[in-house]
Amino acid sequence: MSLSGVGRTDEARVDAEASTALARRLRNPTVLALAALARGWSLKHDDEAEARAALEESIAICESGALQGTLVPSLAFVAPLRHRAGDTVGALDALRTAILSCRETGERLSIITVLLSFVIVLTDLGEMEGPAVAAGVLQSEVFGPAASVTGFDLDEHQRCLDIARETLGDTRYNAAVARGASLSDEEALDRLVDELDRVLPQQRDLAG
Repeated sequence: MSLSGVGRTDEARVDAEASTALARRLRNPTVLALAALARGWSLKHDDEAEARAALEESIAICESGALQGTLVPSLAFVAPLRHRAGDTVGALDALRTAILSCRETGERLSIITVLLSFVIVLTDLGEMEGPAVAAGVLQSEVFGPAASVTGFDLDEHQRCLDIARETLGDTRYNAAVARGASLSDEEALDRLVDELDRVLPQQRDLAG
């Protein structure tokens, strides 16, 4: 899966397809959840429908009681794909569930992936301060090294932050980033969940 993270998506896709085929033959839920996550990760910039299907499969396997380690990254990766497919409530729910799962298990590194998707989804919804705060959290490295964000993910993250800066103006944007950078890990999780809890009811109302 790390090949996708450094932009070697073609190689990652070949490996993921082979892994998925093998996992289906083995009929091992844990192996299949991992393979489906890898496939979704490798496809998410080139074939969103296939990527979403793979990630939803991984999520379903995890929620059925199999390997839990792939749940948070699968939820984080699927959130922008759900949103772009018209399921904004599902996207926000995925982000919220991912954060609460990390809080429950104590796992922190996967929050970096959640932060990236949080920025993408909320910026697209016109919510600019939350993404700026999330950018500050990422920069503070309270959940791990920001240098781990590379390739397409970094480009998309920066594109969204440029929109947030342009919309808010330098003063408000920099203040929001500074607020995020000042948060502890628990405070950051609280801030992200609070933002999602504010936006979710609005989107549920719009969805009818």
